[in-house]
Amino acid sequence: MPRPSTALLTILVVGIAYGQWQPLLRLTDNEGVSQTSSNNARSVAAVDDVVHVVWYDYRDGNAELYYKRSVDAGANWTPDIRLTISQGHSLCPSVAAIDSFVHVVWVEPGSRFPMVCYKRSSDRGEDWSIDTKLASDLGAAIRPCIALSDSFVHVVWAEFRSGQMPEIYYRRSTNRGASWGGAARMSADTGASSLPSIAAWGANLHLVWVDDRSGKPELYYRPSTNNGSSWPGERRLTDVPYGTYNPCIAAYGSYIHVVWECAGTPYSEILHKHSSDNGNRWGIEERLSDAECHAHDPSVAVWGENVHAAWEGYRDGHFDIYYRRSPDRARTWEPTERLIADFARSDDVSVALAGALVHAVWTDEQDGNPEVYYRRNPTGNPGVEEKPAVLGRQFRATVIRGALRQPGRDRADLLDITGRRVMSLQPGPNDIRYVGPGVYFIRPANSGGRAAVTKVVIQR
Repeated sequence: MPRPSTALLTILVVGIAYGQWQPLLRLTDNEGVSQTSSNNARSVAAVDDVVHVVWYDYRDGNAELYYKRSVDAGANWTPDIRLTISQGHSLCPSVAAIDSFVHVVWVEPGSRFPMVCYKRSSDRGEDWSIDTKLASDLGAAIRPCIALSDSFVHVVWAEFRSGQMPEIYYRRSTNRGASWGGAARMSADTGASSLPSIAAWGANLHLVWVDDRSGKPELYYRPSTNNGSSWPGERRLTDVPYGTYNPCIAAYGSYIHVVWECAGTPYSEILHKHSSDNGNRWGIEERLSDAECHAHDPSVAVWGENVHAAWEGYRDGHFDIYYRRSPDRARTWEPTERLIADFARSDDVSVALAGALVHAVWTDEQDGNPEVYYRRNPTGNPGVEEKPAVLGRQFRATVIRGALRQPGRDRADLLDITGRRVMSLQPGPNDIRYVGPGVYFIRPANSGGRAAVTKVVIQR
């Protein structure tokens, strides 16, 4: 194999071709209304084979938060776990996960106003902490959103203070949610600021929200390059005749992707734009939704070159869930797919990625009562990243026969080329005689899905 010609070389190994969505799975079954959150507050998160879903429902007479998980990549699910016990409605949960930690924020009544609350699990959803109040109770807080980076937890929300128009507030934890810094106001103008969405990659944070200071709702963006310690000035991302709503943002490396709903005549549309340099410059807007379809509440997720967008669309007399994927960082987009098509309303979809799998959850009324539904695509997010090769060294795979030794004291996962976990590797020698020959990858088990992996070739 020739030597690499640059100081660092990262090879993207593409798995099998874009796969198919598996059958629909109903996650809730109770007499109360079960509801996922709107687009900026993601209802699903995934790390390796563990998938976490949160929602709120009214089975207890008032709205409470519930949680369930799958430990086998969405094939089977645990019973519901109730996360809140409140005097009023607990609403709009947003979930994020990294390593074994699961973090949830939501809104529930405070002593005077609705407040943003937080809780976490440090053992992949087995046990949960007590609630922490994040908002100040100086005004009504709405629409929280959460993002993670290593030990940092970042939360944003909109809040009405002292009778003023809503503004965007931000608060962070540097120690996985054990303690929190003070709240910082992120928007400052005479208009209403609302509908925030935040994404994190390393120390880089990316915040978008809707602001009507110009006389109509437009999208604004603000970055941080130091995990939220400081925030340079904002910039306006859109300028459209009828206004923008419901943004959702995702980041991978220096690539930032934003989707949102654009009001129009006669149809509302889902638009997308992206930056390839950490938000310094932005490409042109492009429409993702089809013509003659009212489209609302988009969700976006990104990993490697794959960009995944989903939304609810109204056509043929009812709302369904639609999905599109770009395999090349939004240079091109594959045709739109309809993830569900029935005569009941489907809305509030969220998308999450882990390895080669794409996970989607939403609310559907096909059973006469709003319930939470789930679908997965096991090969919809192909591609595995290898560790960089240092200049001057040949980039070779390790050839293994019979036993594979995992160094150190940490577990790892053996992945096939689609990113699917084949087996768990324990420290020391591991018997791989029953694993088929071919190219595989080793990824640390506690990487949160973000560590580079090393390549091995298993031979008989």
